[in-house]
Order: sequence, then structure tokens, then C-alpha cells
Amino acid sequence: MTRGVVKMANPTRGLFAIEDEHGEFTIAELLSATDIELGDVLEGDLHSLGSETFAKVRSKNSVRVFVEDIHASAARAREMLR
Repeated sequence: MTRGVVKMANPTRGLFAIEDEHGEFTIAELLSATDIELGDVLEGDLHSLGSETFAKVRSKNSVRVFVEDIHASAARAREMLR
């Protein structure tokens, strides 16, 4: 399992970007009703495309997502979240 921090979000589109320990971003679409906020630490298979379930480290809540991109740069993450 990999941990990352939510660094960018577009709540209107339900998309957010998680930065991992290597400075790479995972772009995901939120599928569950759980709120995602900037600074949340998420844990899960951040480097796998498609349907995934992440865990919020602090609250242990499950977060269902659809991972759209992995190993993205910060510029690519900003572009996808527009």
C-alpha cells in the first residue's frame, strides 16, 4: 500500500490529485459520498488504474474512486483537474 496527500481538487467535477512520496500524482474521480479535502492522507494502491478503494488514514473511512491517471506530473494533474 502506498500513502499520498491530496494536493489538488476540483469538487465540481469530483476529481482530485494525490501526491505520493516520489512527487508523482494519482488523479482520481470520487465515487463515494465521503468528503475529500486538501491535506487528507489516503492509503491504497495509488499506482493502479480503474476502480479502487482508498482509506483515509486519519478517520479510517473508505473512499471509492476511479483512478484516471497515475505517475502524473504536477502540470498534468493541474491540466486534468481543470
